[in-house]
Amino acid sequence: MKKILFSFSAFVLLILIITQANAQAPQAFSYQAVVRNSSNDLVVNTAIGMQVSILQGSSTGTLVYAETHNPTTNDNGLFTIDVGTGTVGTGDFTTIDWSAGPYFIKTEIDLTGGSTYSIEGVSQLLSVPYALYAGSVPADADGDSTNELQTLSFSNDTLYISDGNSVELPSGGADLDWVISGNDIYNENQLGNVGIGTMSPQYRLTVGDTGLFRVAIGHDGNFNETEAGRLVFTEDISFTGTCGFEIHHDGAANTLSIESGCTNLSDTSIVFTRTGEVRIPERVKIGENSNPSVDVHIKQSTSGSSPGTAGIRFEEASTTNQWQLWNGGVEFNFAYNGTRVAFIGSTGTYNQVSDRRFKSNITDMDNVLPRVLQLRPVDFTYNFDNGGSMTPGFIAQEVYELFPSLVSETPETGYLAIPYANFSVIAVKAIQEQQIQMDEMKKEIELLKTEIEALKAR
Repeated sequence: MKKILFSFSAFVLLILIITQANAQAPQAFSYQAVVRNSSNDLVVNTAIGMQVSILQGSSTGTLVYAETHNPTTNDNGLFTIDVGTGTVGTGDFTTIDWSAGPYFIKTEIDLTGGSTYSIEGVSQLLSVPYALYAGSVPADADGDSTNELQTLSFSNDTLYISDGNSVELPSGGADLDWVISGNDIYNENQLGNVGIGTMSPQYRLTVGDTGLFRVAIGHDGNFNETEAGRLVFTEDISFTGTCGFEIHHDGAANTLSIESGCTNLSDTSIVFTRTGEVRIPERVKIGENSNPSVDVHIKQSTSGSSPGTAGIRFEEASTTNQWQLWNGGVEFNFAYNGTRVAFIGSTGTYNQVSDRRFKSNITDMDNVLPRVLQLRPVDFTYNFDNGGSMTPGFIAQEVYELFPSLVSETPETGYLAIPYANFSVIAVKAIQEQQIQMDEMKKEIELLKTEIEALKAR
C-alpha cells in the first residue's frame, strides 16, 4: 500500500453533541476530509471506498475497531462520515475504553469506490472523542440539569461569571487594545501599528501579502450607488464635523473624485471616470508646487530656442509626427518633429524660419503676373460665424485653378484651405514682373521722345 500521510489534505472535525446532561453520550463522532489524487487535484463528486480504524497506544498500535464507508465527495472534494455508524469489520465501537488511550484514527481510501485502498493517513485523537467517556459518569444527583449552569461574560480585560464572581485576565492573556462599545470596536493604542498580512507593520495600518492584495471600500451587494465608497482624510478626528479631503466613489456615475472642504466636503478638486477621462473644475498648475494664476499654468522645466523637454507636445495617434509649443524667453516657439519652424516675437510678430540651410530644390518662380491678374478678391462671411463681419479673401477653388500648389485639402472633411501669408511672395513676384514691364516701357518712351525731338528740329 502506498503511504501518503494525509496526502488527500484531510482535516478532522470531531464534533460531539450532548443533548441532555444526564443522557447517554452518542456513540459516534463526525469526520470530514478533502480528497486529492496523486497529482494533487481535488477528487470531486466521486463515490469512494473508505476504511476507518481505531488504534490504541500509537500510530501503529493495537487495532481495537474497524469499519467501512462509501461516501461521495462534493464539488470541493469534501466528504463527511460518522465514525461508529459504518459497516463494522473489527471490534465494537460502544465498548472502546476511551480512558485507556492514547488512541489514533487510521483512514484508508480507494478512489474507485472499492476496497483496494491506496491512500492512507493516521492522526491522533486528541480530546473530543474522549468526551464519549463522559457517558459513563453518574447521573445528576439532584436531577436538576439547570442549577449547575452559570453565565459567562467578557468586558475589556475581565471575565465575569454569574453570581458576581469575576477574573481579571493577566497582561498578554487577552487583547487589551481593542474595546467593544455597542456596535463600535476601537483601539486607543497611539504608539503601535496594525498589520494585515504582515507581522511587522511599519505604519499605523499596513496591508501586505506575497501576491495580489486589495483593500476594498464599498457597499455590500449593491451596485450603482451614489455613495458607493468614501475614504476621508480629516484634520481632526474628534471634530464633530469634517474638515479635510476625501476620495469619493460614485457608483451611479462611475466616477472617482477628490473632494475637500469643511462639513460637506463638497468642493470637487478632480474627477476620474471609469473610461479614463479626467475632469478638473478649478485652475491647474504643472511644473511647480504653488498656486496657479491662470486656468492652466505651466512652469517649464527648461527654456531656450531649441525644442527639449519644455512646453507642450502634441503627438499624432497613428504616426510619430508631433508639434511642440514652448516659451523660449522673448519668443514663443513652434517646432515640428523636433525642429523649430516658427516663433512669435515679444512684439507679436510672427516669424517663419527661412534659412537657406533648411532648404533644398531651390528654383526660380515662373511668371505669376498673368495669373495674379485673374485672381478674384472678394468679401464674404463664414457660415459658422453667425452675425460675423465681412472678411476679404479668395475662394480656394478659384485659386486652385491658378496656383494649385497654394491649396491644400483637409483629409477628414475635404474642405480646401489657403495659406494667405504665401500670397505676399506671389505679390512680390508680380511686382517684379510689373517693374520689368515698366522699365521696358520707360525705355520705349525715352526712344519715342528722342524721335519726336528730332522731328521737331527738321
